[in-house]
Amino acid sequence: MIENDIATEKALPGLRELIRTYLWLKLLIAMALGVGTGFLLLNLSEKYPGTWVAVLADWLALPGSVYLTVIQMVVVPLILSSIVLALSQISQGGKAKKIATTAVVYIMCSTAIAATIGITVVEIIKPGEAIQESAKSMGQMDVSARPGLNITPQTIVKLIPENILGSLISGNLQEIILIAIVFGLVFSRMDRDKSRTFLEFLVGTKALCMQIITWTVRLAPYAIFGLMVRAIVNSGASVLLGMAGYLFSVMLAFLLLAVVYLLWLMCIGTGPLIFLQKSKEPLLLAFSLSSSAATMPTTIQTAKDKFKIQPEIADFLIPLGTSVNMAGSALWMSSATLFLAQAFGGDIDLPTVITIILMTVGASLGTPGVPGAGLGVLSSTLRSVGVPPSGMPLILGIDRLVDMGATVMNVMSDLVMCLTAQWNINRQERKK
Repeated sequence: MIENDIATEKALPGLRELIRTYLWLKLLIAMALGVGTGFLLLNLSEKYPGTWVAVLADWLALPGSVYLTVIQMVVVPLILSSIVLALSQISQGGKAKKIATTAVVYIMCSTAIAATIGITVVEIIKPGEAIQESAKSMGQMDVSARPGLNITPQTIVKLIPENILGSLISGNLQEIILIAIVFGLVFSRMDRDKSRTFLEFLVGTKALCMQIITWTVRLAPYAIFGLMVRAIVNSGASVLLGMAGYLFSVMLAFLLLAVVYLLWLMCIGTGPLIFLQKSKEPLLLAFSLSSSAATMPTTIQTAKDKFKIQPEIADFLIPLGTSVNMAGSALWMSSATLFLAQAFGGDIDLPTVITIILMTVGASLGTPGVPGAGLGVLSSTLRSVGVPPSGMPLILGIDRLVDMGATVMNVMSDLVMCLTAQWNINRQERKK
């Protein structure tokens, strides 16, 4: 087992325990109860006017505020450790150079395509415009926070952080991702005896963060209930219209991404129907568990037994993909960012769209395959393009449904990546 898997394995017992408690059902019930309670309070406020409704809604939303704050608290060390540990494995194992090269090209193209699809669908449907009036009370866009795309020698130099600790403390996501990529690539070339101590520290850091997330997820039903109550009290029924439009947009984007994967499989000689038939077990498991990390053992077994992927390819790429091949996550984060930008009436020009794509692709590389981990990453991405994170409750109520779809796409992408690497290896061997 590679080092990057150790942290994942430590978190799996807690995740399995949550799964056995039917967390997904609790979240859906909490969302429904939150909506019902919100409308009940609105009706009571008409009979008994006063500020008591808003105060009560704020107290009911306290678990949700705690939930979001804790997730944001661990996101920086989680992104840093995940990317460094994943990239540090690139040069290890037989045929690793060819396999890793294929994986890097595939991951970058796949996540970029996924983010572009998410942006395009939301831009066409524009679900955020339906709740612009309701979102005014939650904050406003901060255009000055956008990094911009005016490329000069000075802007390139500014991308390099001058103070690593300062970048980590400030939570600058662009600089953190760059630091993690540099460290990971350097560690992949270093002697393992010299880098072992630091890598073991990162393994422990990732395990700690994932355990905190696992515990925090227990608050999720109460968080969703309270946040939905507050959203309904503050915004009324219009917020439901926006949520429905957003959910439709994301699910349509997932479907389009799946079509892209199936078309690519046809190009490399694998029939779409055959792929779906053989991969149904890990895909259904991913949908149920909403965790590509918890699905990983089944995904590896399916790749080896049903797709006849070489063990050295499956054992290397699928654990790596669990940390960095997050096309589904890139899609929903780009969709959510643009949706909230529309809701807050932001000017979405081409440079902002490109910035969102680049940020979500980079951020998705550090999103661990566990429920809830993407919310903290999304919060950092929102701040990077000037979208107030206060709008996150608008999507938190249906986050579980979106997360289930994103996990399916992540697992599908891992299997397609293995088939692509196997196809590339076979193609090179036939040329010899």
